[in-house]
Amino acid sequence: MPPRKSVSSDNPSNPCIGFCSTSLGDEVCKGCGRTAEEVDQWLSLSHEQQQRIWQRVNGMDTIRNRR
Repeated sequence: MPPRKSVSSDNPSNPCIGFCSTSLGDEVCKGCGRTAEEVDQWLSLSHEQQQRIWQRVNGMDTIRNRR
């Protein structure tokens, strides 16, 4: 199994992989692991908030983490 992708602690990028299941009604996206609210607010979140989300989604079984 390939290592999970992580994010640099000083520049969190968007975890989106272009496979959004929240638009299909899922509470948490099967692609990136974020909630619809987190997706909508991503650009307005602080660096620390983005880091907390990255920490959570890096440990989830998502399509992004299976790559």
